[in-house]
Amino acid sequence: MKKKLLMLIVPVIGTLFGYSQAEITVTAPAAATGSSFRSPNGTTAHTTMRGVIIIPASELTGIPVSTILTKLSLIVSTAGSGPATGTMQYYLENTPDVTNLKPTNWASIIAPMTSVYNGTFSLPAAVGPTGDLTLSTPFNYTGGSLYVAYDYLGSTFAATACVYSANSSLAGGWKGLASATTTPPATLTQTSAFRPSFQFTFDNPFTNELNVSGLAGEKGSFNNTIKTTQTVTSLISNISNVALMNVPVTLSVAGANSYTMTQTVASIASGSTSTILFNNVPTSSLGSQTITVSVPSDQNNTNNSRTFTQKVQCDTIGYAQSPVQSGAVGFNTAAGLIAVRHQIPNTIETYVKSVSNYFPNTANIAGNTMKGILLDGNGVIIDSTAVINVTAGMLGTKQDFNFIDGTIDVSGGTIYVGFRQDANATTGYFPFASQNNSYVDPNAAATFNLFGGGTNPLGSSLGYMMIEAVLTFGGFDVTNSSNAGIVCMNSSLNITPTAGYMNYEFFVNGSSLQNGATSSYSTAPLTAGTTFSVNIMNGTCALNSNLQTITVPPAILNNISAAICPSQTYTFGSQTLSTGGTYTNTLVSALGCDSVVVLNLSILSTSSSSLNASICLGNTYTFGSQVLSTTGIYTHTTTNVAGCDSVITLNLMVNTPTSSNPTLTVCDNTYQFGSQTLTTSGVYTRTIVNVAGCDSVITLNLTLNAPFTVTATTSGISISSAASSSVITYQWIDCGTNNAVMGEISSIFSPTVSGSYAVVVGNSAACTNTSNCVTVNLSTVGLNELSPNALLQVYPNPNKGVFTVELINDSQIKIIDMLGKLIITQNFAKGKNTIDLSNYSNGIYIISIYNNGLISKSKIIKE
Repeated sequence: MKKKLLMLIVPVIGTLFGYSQAEITVTAPAAATGSSFRSPNGTTAHTTMRGVIIIPASELTGIPVSTILTKLSLIVSTAGSGPATGTMQYYLENTPDVTNLKPTNWASIIAPMTSVYNGTFSLPAAVGPTGDLTLSTPFNYTGGSLYVAYDYLGSTFAATACVYSANSSLAGGWKGLASATTTPPATLTQTSAFRPSFQFTFDNPFTNELNVSGLAGEKGSFNNTIKTTQTVTSLISNISNVALMNVPVTLSVAGANSYTMTQTVASIASGSTSTILFNNVPTSSLGSQTITVSVPSDQNNTNNSRTFTQKVQCDTIGYAQSPVQSGAVGFNTAAGLIAVRHQIPNTIETYVKSVSNYFPNTANIAGNTMKGILLDGNGVIIDSTAVINVTAGMLGTKQDFNFIDGTIDVSGGTIYVGFRQDANATTGYFPFASQNNSYVDPNAAATFNLFGGGTNPLGSSLGYMMIEAVLTFGGFDVTNSSNAGIVCMNSSLNITPTAGYMNYEFFVNGSSLQNGATSSYSTAPLTAGTTFSVNIMNGTCALNSNLQTITVPPAILNNISAAICPSQTYTFGSQTLSTGGTYTNTLVSALGCDSVVVLNLSILSTSSSSLNASICLGNTYTFGSQVLSTTGIYTHTTTNVAGCDSVITLNLMVNTPTSSNPTLTVCDNTYQFGSQTLTTSGVYTRTIVNVAGCDSVITLNLTLNAPFTVTATTSGISISSAASSSVITYQWIDCGTNNAVMGEISSIFSPTVSGSYAVVVGNSAACTNTSNCVTVNLSTVGLNELSPNALLQVYPNPNKGVFTVELINDSQIKIIDMLGKLIITQNFAKGKNTIDLSNYSNGIYIISIYNNGLISKSKIIKE
């Protein structure tokens, strides 16, 4: 709060206890207001001062009977401009009086009293006790009332007076007089209801003493439209000089919402205070109620309970418990903005209609201007009232002011409701009433800059601001069992508005189907779209929900097909399937409804195949992941077009490469060996692919023999041949038939039949060549041919291989077999000659006899 905000109240009603393990401090009378006139204030106007007050027994309940008081001090609530010093003499007296019956003569006043302190005295420049003065004469409090008198003489002074905590509840409770001179007054001519508060200190005598030192419900005016339960806060202080264990603390509510609850505090240390929260205390019913928190009986039962009064309403919200004011708060001559804090947790559309203030009955408030202000949780001003001109008629009463808009939805957030005080530089004023309580939520109120902004919590010292607000409500959605407005076919809709109100009327499709205290309703199974709303009565307050539409989608049926291989399974919901067929499963659709799925499952086929392959030795064959190099049968499993196993069987043959080493004699100058044209004899290699597809290496031993020529010429009836090289074989052929002439294997041939003839000759290199064809016409050429028997007689014929040839002259005999092979060439003498063919095969042989150009031929048959 700004420095110019004067606080004319202090925080607590009732007796305050300050204590440690060894001592207890009790404040009496209770600090409820402040005064700078009834005690020495540190200025020269109070150079001397005498006063006497009475503290009734009802205000001293915190001090046990027969207690020795050891210390005494006043309490500064607003510091002056600086410290002041002087001397002080205190007097105490036990009395049965309940009002101040002391005379006005100072000597008569103190005559029966005990002087308990006479010494130095300091007024601090800070808020708090003036300092515990140890009594030179300890005082025995015997019970009943107590007179306190003080006699002050100042020596140093402050420019600005300090303000003391005071109590104004007892008329005439104070008598006294201040003087600017150093001569104290002999007669006390002034009286007042303002009595300064004193702190009394004494040794702690308690071994079992608890004090309910604080209690508050959430609000004095509780709005149960936005919340149907509350949290009650209580403070339990252990005044004992030992720890207390397992302390039961009981909450009881009497009135509109009767309720009882007990919590056990496991341990409270000596001199400690425990905060006990009672959550979810019901507030569903309208009306007044009293909240009480208590602890068990102990050594001082006067402080074992505390009460908080509350009014449960459906439209008003505020912290004040009653219209009774404890003090006034304001910004004095300055301008400022003060507001109380409310959380609006509900989802019902909530609007702040008006704000109210309890104006203190102080004349200088009238004639000033203010404005009601509504701020959001971030301190942003969102609405305001018109300018308020404060009149004398408003003082001492509650005044309501409507907001200009009044239709801003503040549900689900935090708001601040309050006023902006305009400055009055001439006459300061304090226009806001406050109400003290034993416990004050430090965040219940805050100050702001004139145009909003960051919050500055007011704390607890000023009590509760008596600022209230009136709320109005719009439509709201009701909790129900639908999924974002969707209910499945043939399902019921459960409608469940917030419980705790007095009456609920449920409308479905425009018809009222249930009306009473029951806070829920379930429809029959739905098959079509539906609308519903709920009217809620809370005492005299009515809440009307929005009309909500429910969609009922049609049932969903899906048909799917799937196929698996024989060794596989198919997961269908919770089913694991391995055989073909039709199956059903019920799932939840994206809308949250049942979706029936029908599965047609088929089983696919596996396949198999075989193949033959061959490789050459030294090579490999890749078969799937196998690398093969030996003959054998192998298998490989792959996936066929259906996605199932396909087993392939491979019959692998490993073939061996081949080689050959031919020897070849060629009667030519060149030889074509594959792509090679060979011109010289030698050894050559060539690699080809054999019938197995492998390498076949041919090593050729080649002999090249140069070709030769041969010609045939006629001389009479004979044909002779001439060759270009040495000839070792002759074979005459008939050019007409290309057949060999039987037995004609000499270089000279004398045909016996006219025709065309050539000779095929061969040399030692096994080369052959054929001569030109020569024509012989025996009709024109003389032939010296004898009859077969002219020169020859052959007998026996047929024979067994040995026969006789009888010659008339020496002759040459040649014998050839039926293949034309010359087997015998030999000269024989005339006469009988024996020839042996025993070593030759049976068959027909030709025998020719040559003599002087004459030839004779004959057939011999060997049997």
